[in-house]
Amino acid sequence: MDILCVSDVHGDFETLKRITALAGDFDLVVVAGDLTNFYSSVAALHMIDELQAKAADIVIVPGNCDLNETSELYKGLGISLHGTGRVIGDVGFFGVGGSNRTPFNTPLEYEEEEITAMLEEGHEKVKDCGTKILVSHAPPVETVDKTSSGVNAGSRAVRDFLEETPVDLVICGHIHEAQGTGQIGKTTIINTGPAQEGYVKITIDDDTGKVTYEFMRY
Repeated sequence: MDILCVSDVHGDFETLKRITALAGDFDLVVVAGDLTNFYSSVAALHMIDELQAKAADIVIVPGNCDLNETSELYKGLGISLHGTGRVIGDVGFFGVGGSNRTPFNTPLEYEEEEITAMLEEGHEKVKDCGTKILVSHAPPVETVDKTSSGVNAGSRAVRDFLEETPVDLVICGHIHEAQGTGQIGKTTIINTGPAQEGYVKITIDDDTGKVTYEFMRY
């Protein structure tokens, strides 16, 4: 399974088209939040159409800068992982969108207890899969979540969940300047960084379930 992972597009349609042109065709596109930037669901649908032209399937969580109506659009299209899970092939994908509380009062922010509940609900749907991938807009705290001011701004709930319930991979975004990889036990965390800087290609071996990844720059 070849997966194109992108996050924090923030409504930049030209960047999205650049990615789809460079990346080629994929089995799956994973969007780890903030496809839009306080835009209406009409704009979101336009961007989803661009992604769906390049892949057989798409899964997405809303980011903290996506509106609630945009999150509801994702649910209506059957592509949302926000508080739920999906099995694609032999891989279980589940997710949580928005973010833990920020100083900026963005549209989709949650208490840590709410994030925990959504993680548990999503994981329940994929718990029997051999390979499990969490798509979370917010990184787990104290991993790939340090802001330019040196603050670890990730989610405590996501970290606590992973310490109790390891998964194979976490795909996240949110903290643009923290692009890179981290580790919690056996779980690898990938912060894709903002789409303006590139995207991530993930390959899952159909026979072994082994996950490999590569950061793709422009």
